[in-house]
Amino acid sequence: MSYIYAADLWCDDCGESIRNDIIAEGNAPADPDDECSYDSDEFPKGCDGTSEADCPNHCGAHEDCINAITLSDGTKIGVWLENDLTTDGEDYVKEAVKEGGEVAELWAEYYDYLDFEGESEDDGDDGVTDVVFLREQDNDNIFAIFPALAACVSRTDLMTCYAHIGQHGSASFDYCYGCDEVTDPAEYAGLFDELQRRGYELYVISKDRMTDSEYNDSRKQQVGR
Repeated sequence: MSYIYAADLWCDDCGESIRNDIIAEGNAPADPDDECSYDSDEFPKGCDGTSEADCPNHCGAHEDCINAITLSDGTKIGVWLENDLTTDGEDYVKEAVKEGGEVAELWAEYYDYLDFEGESEDDGDDGVTDVVFLREQDNDNIFAIFPALAACVSRTDLMTCYAHIGQHGSASFDYCYGCDEVTDPAEYAGLFDELQRRGYELYVISKDRMTDSEYNDSRKQQVGR
């Protein structure tokens, strides 16, 4: 079993740990077993983390995951939640494998039923991608968010993001808007260069511009609404 909490998915051990911490702080709901009596933003709820998704699901604790995966360079990522993929999710993994990276190699192992043969390095996309650089709410990690790129075929509020650890993923508009903006180019230079090496032609915008209707309209078109 997995848990959903604070708009993210968590492995069983991390979800249980969060529940225990909240209980110890005296902030647990009156009846934690009655999941209809509280919101998942307040207390972790059990869920099926293996259900279909548009990308591989990893524990939301990231490098602090109790069952974290340690990469060859010593960095850690949240444990894979063993979820199935939608058709769009399969395309997403194929694209990630095409771009390369150790995490993508793990995904190729997890989803070894996919046909990765013949994937080229060039994605053929010569367009400019608007990007905002933000700092995670609970740590100093910097990530990039692409407000015009939908990350899910059914939700316009989920945008594609990218970080050194975990690489491509999804993040909600509300979460991103609550993060601090990174405006110093020296701070995001490493991530900027990494994205350029992956073929992105980037145009940095301010966080306030994420509210522009053009970005929401773009995501709506991508999810077919």
